[in-house]
Amino acid sequence: MHSYNFTNVILTLQGNSNTDLAQVDTKLNMILFTVIQSQVSLIKLRFTVNSGNTIAHIERQSSMAFKDNTLIGSAIIENCFEVNSGELAIINLKLEFEDQYKRMISNLVSFGQFGGILQVTKTSIEDATIDGDKPLFGDENANQISITKCQFIHLHLNDNNASNDSDYKIGEASVFVKDCKFIDVENALSGGIVNGLNQNGKLIVAGSTFQSSHNHHEKIQQEIKEREQIVSGDAEFIDDTFEDCISTDFGGAFSFISNGVLVINNCKFERCISFGGKGGAIYVLGYTQHTINKCKFMSCVSSHTLLSEGGSIYIEGGENQIRGILIKQSKSEIQTNKGAIISDSESRGGAIMARKWYKGSKIKDTAIISSKAQTGGGIYITDTNRFDVVHSKFRNNVALSGGGGAIYARDSILVQVSRTKFYNNVAFGCDMKRNLQFGVLQTNSNSNSNSNSDSNSNSDSNSDSNLNSNSNEKSNSLTDIRLDVLQDSISNSGRPLTCINGTCQYDRLDNISMDHLFCLPQHKWFHVQNLFAGSSFISLVVGFAIFFKLELI
Repeated sequence: MHSYNFTNVILTLQGNSNTDLAQVDTKLNMILFTVIQSQVSLIKLRFTVNSGNTIAHIERQSSMAFKDNTLIGSAIIENCFEVNSGELAIINLKLEFEDQYKRMISNLVSFGQFGGILQVTKTSIEDATIDGDKPLFGDENANQISITKCQFIHLHLNDNNASNDSDYKIGEASVFVKDCKFIDVENALSGGIVNGLNQNGKLIVAGSTFQSSHNHHEKIQQEIKEREQIVSGDAEFIDDTFEDCISTDFGGAFSFISNGVLVINNCKFERCISFGGKGGAIYVLGYTQHTINKCKFMSCVSSHTLLSEGGSIYIEGGENQIRGILIKQSKSEIQTNKGAIISDSESRGGAIMARKWYKGSKIKDTAIISSKAQTGGGIYITDTNRFDVVHSKFRNNVALSGGGGAIYARDSILVQVSRTKFYNNVAFGCDMKRNLQFGVLQTNSNSNSNSNSDSNSNSDSNSDSNLNSNSNEKSNSLTDIRLDVLQDSISNSGRPLTCINGTCQYDRLDNISMDHLFCLPQHKWFHVQNLFAGSSFISLVVGFAIFFKLELI
């Protein structure tokens, strides 16, 4: 078969699933079909793909439907389509390889300078190596890519193919992924299947599953960090599941490095691991809005030999809204080297690491259970504007050495806790069973706003040393902390609720006012404001009777 040009036509070419269209012209860079201002449908055909040749160019507002077709290659299938100001729809694509031991695929669809639209539907690609430094579908020139009801299984990157970092370009495509499965796929959303994360377009992933997927994107992360101020793409994850996902970098499930808006809604993250040490499930670096709503994080881990932060979530910068999430059995851990741990290593934030959060950020209706780190078994907070923890629960969390079984904040001004329950949280260090611990004791009423200084902090170590050196100057009474930091919160711990570094002061924050905490024997704490509203002894007895019949969660 030779080359064909279709201009201003409507054409359907349909076979019977066994109809072969072989490219008999042996010259390189041959284009089988050139489609200009036309509508072409190719159905139930088999194409033998030779290296250097292209099945179709779709140009100038043309469209092509490529349905129920098979691409056949000897060892590699690559560069099959180019879209330039046109639209390509691929439905139920099949791949066959003559050499079953190599099975390589590379950039099936590319785009010209005028971009275009790509739709991939009901396609399954399995057991192959992705070659080249571009994703299977699209490149930086694409306008819109949608992948729907597709399945990708056992697709790994070719590690021997060294890409040129200087050639990396940030795209602006809108990428939509819906009802897809990714099983044992490398860099699915960041250069493997598509390039949707950390671009200047918008990524929406809905109803999709990622199992045993691997994220190895050091090059992309490095390039994005260098261009941090110009990357502004948005990302939205809805009803997605991430299971057993691993990253050698930050973010076991994915990393979001952009000044765009991030929304994660009703997603599940199970057994995700970051071996880069930041964000066992997700890593976020950006300075706009980040929302995590009604999500579950189960058994996620942040792991590193020196510094590990955020067992499930690491967020640096931006206005952050975390609502209605559950984090359970999450941990930030230090990897051992033949059983030995580096002396100055540290793990922080067994569930969440919060750094440089903007004013207005909030953690609400959230439960953190059975999570652990050396410091801040539940949450570690540093270099941030003040934010609220509201109507949440911390249960069975452990700080192994640095304090803050539930929450550790470098400064008491960084957080206000209200209507929150603490159960059986443990901190080993200067004492045990601690819920909150502060590096510096300071109240919001007498401190200078740190909204600008925090965002301009050069390093965590510098911040820590500054805080410690000024601790005596900023120190206030625990009474001020009661009024300023904790409101309407309860704990079942019979040991101190708070601890302040350096002086190791202890206090239960009880018997201060009806708006705060009351201590009961046998490790039972509860809020007693309404209990003492009546003046009669009978009301008091009835109130205690009601309390002891309730089971605290």
